[in-house]
Amino acid sequence: MSKGITHQEALQKINELLKDRVVVVFNQNFDLTFLQRDNLILGSKFPSSPVIDLMVLANIILKRRISLKSVSKTLLKKVFEEEKHHRAQYDAELLPKIFEKLLQRLILISKKEIRNLEQIKKESHKISASNPNLKLPRDQKYQVILLSKNKKGISEINKVLSQCNFNRIKYKIAALTEEELQVIFETNPNFLIGSSACSEKMLDLVEAFKNNPNNKQNRFILKQKIALFDFLEVAPPSNTR
Repeated sequence: MSKGITHQEALQKINELLKDRVVVVFNQNFDLTFLQRDNLILGSKFPSSPVIDLMVLANIILKRRISLKSVSKTLLKKVFEEEKHHRAQYDAELLPKIFEKLLQRLILISKKEIRNLEQIKKESHKISASNPNLKLPRDQKYQVILLSKNKKGISEINKVLSQCNFNRIKYKIAALTEEELQVIFETNPNFLIGSSACSEKMLDLVEAFKNNPNNKQNRFILKQKIALFDFLEVAPPSNTR
């Protein structure tokens, strides 16, 4: 490795490659967190490129939680080469093929032409909202507070509540996935979104930060998730004792 480039040089090349492009990944929370953390540590800026997470898209379209191995077998009908799994080149060669297959299925399900990232988000959100069996693991669900800015906002909030209560009834909680929350945050200017003080996800993140406040990764992830909200609800100390 004596002839290789430095960590900082490699990170700079990656940042330049991702700048002004849509980033397609499988498990965004794992892959991009490392890059974002390293940029934070080295004092460089990670590009704010839009991201398509194929793990989430596959979960929505195939209606089950799914690994890269199983989605590859399901969509590509090919032998998965275990020894090459998690090697950068092998995974990078798989993702464009998987993305193409998922996009074809999304077009068939939505019965619409899909030409850009916003349409992918919109149509996948519709499928997610209408699927009562979509898994909501602890680390992906949020309880939120919605405050209307105007009369139209009241109507839109009622629609969100109806979807949550009806489609998530089996979980006995009106929760949103992070992807649904992101779509709502970006497309609904008529109400404010706040984190609930009793949200499991936010409590986990705050607890991790409190236990190790000097950990830059914990700090970064907490700041990243806070950015999903317009405001944060802070509970009285008695609620957490």
